[in-house]
Amino acid sequence: MILRRITGRTMAEALARVEKEIGRDALIIESGFRNGKAMLLVRRESPSSPPSGNDGRSRIRPASTRAWPEGFRPLGEHLLDRGLSDRVVGVLLEAIRGLDPFLCEKGDPSLPGVLRKILGGLLKERNRPEGKVMAMVGPTGVGKTTTLAKLAARAVHERGERVAILTTDTFRIAAVDQLKAFADMCGASFRVVFSPADLREALKEAHSSDRVYIDTTGRSPKDAVSLQALRNWFKNLPIDVHLCLPCTGKRRDLLKTIRAFGVFRPDAFLLTKWDETENPGEAVSLMIEQDLPLSFVTDGQRVPEDIRRARPADLARTLLPMERA
Repeated sequence: MILRRITGRTMAEALARVEKEIGRDALIIESGFRNGKAMLLVRRESPSSPPSGNDGRSRIRPASTRAWPEGFRPLGEHLLDRGLSDRVVGVLLEAIRGLDPFLCEKGDPSLPGVLRKILGGLLKERNRPEGKVMAMVGPTGVGKTTTLAKLAARAVHERGERVAILTTDTFRIAAVDQLKAFADMCGASFRVVFSPADLREALKEAHSSDRVYIDTTGRSPKDAVSLQALRNWFKNLPIDVHLCLPCTGKRRDLLKTIRAFGVFRPDAFLLTKWDETENPGEAVSLMIEQDLPLSFVTDGQRVPEDIRRARPADLARTLLPMERA
């Protein structure tokens, strides 16, 4: 039996190393992130030559539930129904292939917990605190303003921090009035900024604040000029950029958004509207496949209650709850 620990800068790189160095029959028995690197603990029952050649296609077996052991088929179908991609579900299938066949056939009640642990290990949690200045960017209608309000309210009421709220969104007058009313209600300072120079001045004025939250105008992923212009506002400033993505979005649209907003080099990704869809797994799968760090998840309209840290174990538990076991 071969047992090896494989690391990579990203989970995708680690998986590629497994396929190249150990082979497609390798069994993933543990995964996660340690010291900023992706880590996989893998084994193979008998030596064989590593696969040669590269046709550019994934070597992970398809996630058709017919390939799953009988006891796991309902769980596999559930994960696909929740929107997890074939590739991610295929990784989970690979991880259980080496378990006792009898337990797999009978669906041992402890095994779903193994799947949750593996799924959580594939997700990348942001491993450092947010900076003092935090900006929300993303397309229109993803919930940036509401998310900012939740974070600001928690900072004020739960941690007793001094908060400043800035907005670059001058296109929606009602949104400015709404955000100003919220700032007044929670005792935060508020300012509308109209230019990069105005933003720099506002940040200097907020130097005594513990937290500064910046709301931005929603931008279309197709509007590269506007995206670059907004990116230039943040140039050389100590701003923590969080890209807000809706769990209700289609995979293709989400991927286009991630690529378009890549000009910001987001520090973290924030999933919104978890409660508005039955298959948030599409967004979760993209986070896994693109090896993107998650910061928060929002799951309702209540301020500030409906926001939580994006803990991998919690997200895995939500996608595969105990009652499914």
